[in-house]
Amino acid sequence: VNMDNDVTKLVFNPEDPRNNDWIANATRDWITENPEAIIFKGPMEAGDGNREIVLAASQERTAVATFDWLGMYGALYNLENMANRIIKETEDRYICSANNAAALSEGIPEEDRVSILWASHFSGIGWSVANCPTWDSAYYCEYAKHCGANLLSRPEGMGFYKQYGGPTKYWYVNDTEMLELGQEADHWIYSKSDWDRIYGEKKELLDQFKSVKNSRVFDTQGMGSTMWYEQRLAEYDVTALDFCDVVGNAVRDDFYDNRWFRNLKSEPIGSLPACNAPDELNEPYVPPVPTCVSINRGQESTPDNTDPADGLYGGAVKEEDKTGNDGIKKDDMKKDEEIEKESMKKEEGTGEEDMEKKSDVESSSVLFSLEAILSIAIVLSVGLSGL
Repeated sequence: VNMDNDVTKLVFNPEDPRNNDWIANATRDWITENPEAIIFKGPMEAGDGNREIVLAASQERTAVATFDWLGMYGALYNLENMANRIIKETEDRYICSANNAAALSEGIPEEDRVSILWASHFSGIGWSVANCPTWDSAYYCEYAKHCGANLLSRPEGMGFYKQYGGPTKYWYVNDTEMLELGQEADHWIYSKSDWDRIYGEKKELLDQFKSVKNSRVFDTQGMGSTMWYEQRLAEYDVTALDFCDVVGNAVRDDFYDNRWFRNLKSEPIGSLPACNAPDELNEPYVPPVPTCVSINRGQESTPDNTDPADGLYGGAVKEEDKTGNDGIKKDDMKKDEEIEKESMKKEEGTGEEDMEKKSDVESSSVLFSLEAILSIAIVLSVGLSGL
């Protein structure tokens, strides 16, 4: 793209419609031109180990373990203290909602607990249904266990499988098996975006489901059509609380609004605020902070330096109290901020008042550095192929 002449060059080879060869060549040239760059690769991607770091977060079995990779990014930017605080406080909120769900479902046999169906349809093939031989087999199995719900799992031997050029077997069930498996489920999470299509095609079948009759069918478009596959990974504590809310095992407050799961009968597809680029590219990412009130202890897991009236669930950090409540010493907590403050003073001549505001943001226990994440994303998008 030439912005001066308003000319756009479209690179397209009909014999290579995805431009794999062009991307491979461009990647090779970029790596050669940037000999000091660190190259990030996926766990299945071949490499020679030179200047390479393998990102294997996708191979973790639990949401907590996946999120812990934030610590690696923090280390790359010398922000380990900040990363560790974020990791711990997020996990604390996650544990709080799990403890609440356990208390609410205590004494109820597994087979009598609230049941939930996790299934979606693939046109011309069949129904893809949850398979949970263990609680950590998939993220939805983990959330069901977390929330004390009975997730209906495809029995071994039911259905048929397909393979798409690899060893992985993808299992499906037909309409009759689907009705047998999920007809009496209390709730249904349909994990695709084409419910209207499938309901139009199979209305007679779907109207027999208890969840459909009671308007308890949800999809994952509470934040839009694509964010479920991206941003929810950075908000696993919020996703878990929302799942618990669907099955009725969440402790809600006045500010709670289910963020990720939308009721298909009564709620529209969600959306994110418009991106004000490039002005906000270097602003920190501020995730929602769910206020979890423990019904066992009567204590909130949200840090006590927050105001419940602020934020999606509450959780805007007060300026007068920037210390965490996770046992980390105040001096250690400020180490990253002080280093950053001195560096910016020297390079930009920033005034003390502005630096205090900067410190307030960076010391927040709920903020990520979007600048750091974007820097990594640039290397990933420009320096790699196939990710």
